[in-house]
Amino acid sequence: MYNSSCYNPSSFILVGIPGLEKFHIWIGIPYCVIYIVATVGNCVLHLMAFAHSLHEPMFYFLSMLASTDLILPTTTVPKLLGNLWFGSQERTFSGCLTQMFFLHFSFVVDSAILLAMAFDHYVAIRFPLRYNTILTPQVIVKLIASIVIRSFSVILPDVFLLKRLPFCRTHIIPHTYCEHIGVARLSSADISINIWYGFSVPLMTVISDVILIAVSYVFILRAVFGLSALGARQKALSTCGSHVCVFLMFYTPAFFSILAHRFGHSVPPNVLILFANLYVVVPPALNPIVYGVKTKQIQDKFILLFSLKKPPRFGRVTAFVRENTVLLNDKANDYAAPPTVTMMATFNMSNFNPGPFVLLGIPGLEQFHPWIGIPFFLLYLVALAGNGVLLYLITVERSLQEPMFLFLSMLAATDLILCNTCVPKSLSIFCRGPQEITFPGCLTQMFFLHCSFAVDSATLLAMAFDRYVAICIPLRYTSVLTRQTVRKIVLSVISRSFCIIFPCVFLLKRLPFCRTLAIPHTYCEHIGIARLACADISVNIWYGFAVPVMTVMSDLVLIGISYILILRAVFNLPSPEARQKALSTCGSHVCVILIFYTPAIFSVLAHRFGRNIPHSFHILFANLYVAIPPAINPIIYGVKTKQIRDKIHLLFFPKRNYPATMLPATVSNDTAFHPSAFLLLGIPGMQERHVWIAIPFCSMYILALAGNGTILYVILKDQALHEPMYLFLCLLSVTDLVLCSTTLPKMLMIFWLRSHVISYRGCLTQMFFVHAIFATESAVLLAMAFDRYVAICRPLHYTSILNAGAIGKIGLACVIRGLFFVFPFVILIERLPFCGRHVIPHTYCEHMGIAKLACASIKPNTIYGLTVALSVTGMDVVLIASSYALILRAVLRLPSKEAQFRAFSTCGAHVCVILVFYIPAFFSFFTHRFGHHVPPAVHIVLANLYLLVPPVLNPLVYGINTKQIRVRILDFVMRRR
Repeated sequence: MYNSSCYNPSSFILVGIPGLEKFHIWIGIPYCVIYIVATVGNCVLHLMAFAHSLHEPMFYFLSMLASTDLILPTTTVPKLLGNLWFGSQERTFSGCLTQMFFLHFSFVVDSAILLAMAFDHYVAIRFPLRYNTILTPQVIVKLIASIVIRSFSVILPDVFLLKRLPFCRTHIIPHTYCEHIGVARLSSADISINIWYGFSVPLMTVISDVILIAVSYVFILRAVFGLSALGARQKALSTCGSHVCVFLMFYTPAFFSILAHRFGHSVPPNVLILFANLYVVVPPALNPIVYGVKTKQIQDKFILLFSLKKPPRFGRVTAFVRENTVLLNDKANDYAAPPTVTMMATFNMSNFNPGPFVLLGIPGLEQFHPWIGIPFFLLYLVALAGNGVLLYLITVERSLQEPMFLFLSMLAATDLILCNTCVPKSLSIFCRGPQEITFPGCLTQMFFLHCSFAVDSATLLAMAFDRYVAICIPLRYTSVLTRQTVRKIVLSVISRSFCIIFPCVFLLKRLPFCRTLAIPHTYCEHIGIARLACADISVNIWYGFAVPVMTVMSDLVLIGISYILILRAVFNLPSPEARQKALSTCGSHVCVILIFYTPAIFSVLAHRFGRNIPHSFHILFANLYVAIPPAINPIIYGVKTKQIRDKIHLLFFPKRNYPATMLPATVSNDTAFHPSAFLLLGIPGMQERHVWIAIPFCSMYILALAGNGTILYVILKDQALHEPMYLFLCLLSVTDLVLCSTTLPKMLMIFWLRSHVISYRGCLTQMFFVHAIFATESAVLLAMAFDRYVAICRPLHYTSILNAGAIGKIGLACVIRGLFFVFPFVILIERLPFCGRHVIPHTYCEHMGIAKLACASIKPNTIYGLTVALSVTGMDVVLIASSYALILRAVLRLPSKEAQFRAFSTCGAHVCVILVFYIPAFFSFFTHRFGHHVPPAVHIVLANLYLLVPPVLNPLVYGINTKQIRVRILDFVMRRR
């Protein structure tokens, strides 16, 4: 005899998804998104059913389907989310019975409505002339009443069958919601009646509905294929398309779940529960989308519903005629719109499909577009190369097939899509002026831009979760982040982004554009397009505000929570070494997070609250946060992640994969006069910062290449610039390119790839070119000072003194002098023996740095090095100073201040270049000779700067200060219309 208290248990415990408790939070996210889509879609569908023109049987049934689809997920999903996110597992007995009743009731009602809709299509196609007499309002009301009564009658007994059972054992339900058999199995009594009734209800309702729907479609198909005209067949079949899609979406997962539950004994329980939840939420979410896409009347009402601006009078007439035309054409093909009405309809609807938009670029900075395009082009190339290499390595190398690297490959793929969506069009605008883009092209660009950004954000969240598992539960890492789990995470990331961004397309498609089509931007983005519309865009604004809150902000909050848990776990570790190792594994990810979110959030805040910030700044910053993260992310991961760094080294240097801390055995055992190789350490004492130091050096090197290349191109292309001053400037650009290319590539290899070894001959070659080009550049500056002296002090003799022959001789003398004075350095080094000392504490080979490794007297090297510095660089500085003293004297004798100012302005660029070249060189020289307390790292950094800063700044100085070059660059680079 049972205890009476067993018949009224206080509550049940809904466990959720057994075995996946640690993923409950993540599983809840897609369910929440699907539930929101279902709620919004079915509410909109239900509201549109109130339109008078949609008061037809099919739309009545569709309205009822939307109502039940609202009830079905609302019965289960809120409790599911409370369980997954907040651990709210308790459910009262009466609450459990209520949930069970509405769950099964809604499912049976849905099935019956699909049968009624099949009957509606059967009548419309088999008996079109009797359609209105068969499906009268009274018949529809009777059908709806019979559907509700049937469902209520077959499901209510489930409540009484459960109420009669005692529950004296466990009250724990291994599910996310209460359903009939799941609750009955907890009973301590015989439940055979429940099982048989639970088996007979689907047979009486769902199975019979499926059979009748199939029979109706057999008759429909027979009638359709009996039609003579192909167009009539196609039209008849198209009217059934939406219903067939909904039919398949509703029954397929339901039957799959039932069959898997009955016969799939090897299927894990958590898979069954996940699928049971999917078939409760997926059909309600997809049904309104299917009907909204496939049914023209609903599409038109959707546009009118959200277009809050009242259409003009002729627009209302047109809409009325169009609606009635569609409805009458569906019933009988005997209506033809008058020509005037057709013309008005075409005029009105063209606003919804506008012609091409015009992307203006950055308003107010049009004259700087070519210059702005250069760094963007370089960032784009870096992004393509870096992310391409990452994808290649992770795809090819099996050792990198781990969760962290798989997420990284997804980040790289998304970064490629993100920059390819915007940057090519932006570069086209920067080079060729405002560009046209079609309306579909604009929508496509907008979709991929926002979708890629959302995928990037979700991928960073997945990577934060990966770090959380790796640090907080390392022993379970491989069991938690299996390949199947990684695939599901990737799929959910893509699905989430697609679901929340896709509505933006429809929100823009509904808008009319009857004003300007000029977009003051370099690419199309949601609100930027919406603001061009001549209708109310409050829906776009609110949805555009809700999307970042639902995605980016929630991702950022979850990432913050994960790192709080990570830090707590790290600081609980006993040893400092373990803490440092754990934190170092997160370093790359934290850097990428900051690079991704900081400019985005700054841009959003500046856009919302920075009213006084120029519009051009907003657009420039919006372009930066699209271009910079894709360029920097692969650099950070390639530099900070040892596995990727090693693979890159093997990819590019397969035969010279030397350890970073030692020479090859052939070098270490070499005792000959000429060692086979040297070891360049880089910057001693700052090895751990090499990867970061290299970033500004790399950026400066790229700027030097681009700037000097542009100067060379402009001068060689334009015959008007073939004058002495510009030819000397051309020679200066060549020496700058050779100077920085002699040292920077090897230095970057040392910093990033740890390629420290350089052959003996390679070291001597580098040393020779460093000193020879430096001496040549000093001579070129002297020649330019002489050019200014002749132009100002002997203007009438300028062309006769500096003719083409004289310029050729001066250029040749500059080069020969540099080679002549520097070549003895090679002979002086060749004579020295090296007795096992092969480590150079520098980033490149220079004369005294190599000589100091010798085990013999280097006094001749020291004396000759000092002599060259005095006789070459020192003499050039004295002569340049003398020429400018004469120039200054001549200028101050000019009668008018305007003439003085003009004379000085012609020398401004050259004086700036002289200061940029000599000041860091002399500063480095004096600190090296007399600054014995200055750390060696400072000496080496300065030595690198005085070889790199002049090549970077020289083209900028001449490009800005010299009007002729500035104008030619704008003429050549910017193709104005």
